[in-house]
Amino acid sequence: MPTIKIKNLSKTYRVYQKQEGLIASVRGLFHREYREVQAVKDINLTVEEGEFVAFLGPNGAGKTTTLKLLSGVINPDEGSVNVLGHVPWERENEYRRKFALVMGQKINCGGTCLPWNPSASINISIASPKKNSSGREMNYVTCSTSPIY
Repeated sequence: MPTIKIKNLSKTYRVYQKQEGLIASVRGLFHREYREVQAVKDINLTVEEGEFVAFLGPNGAGKTTTLKLLSGVINPDEGSVNVLGHVPWERENEYRRKFALVMGQKINCGGTCLPWNPSASINISIASPKKNSSGREMNYVTCSTSPIY
């Protein structure tokens, strides 16, 4: 059984189209124009246990949106996802114990933040299996959307 199974996953956002100028800004308070932005379009992916996956792409390619969908933070418009035997957006307690998503530089490791561009050894350390206080092994999936230099 795959650890992550994604079929036809799509997510579209409705965003406010702001017009330039003072008069247009005031008019925008009463009559807003929106456009649709397709953040994720028809993704299909299978990840087996033990595989490493990296999301690489330019800004706006849907990397963060895909990870938010896998974590259950947001719901998709279409498609199905199964992660560790769970549907992420159902937010079951068992799933939340198994899967976590740490975004960007918001990580706080015992009062000290990671460097802006963490080394490979730091990333490997974070991705390595850890044991919680009861001795149960916890698995972490890490993905950096920072540029690679």
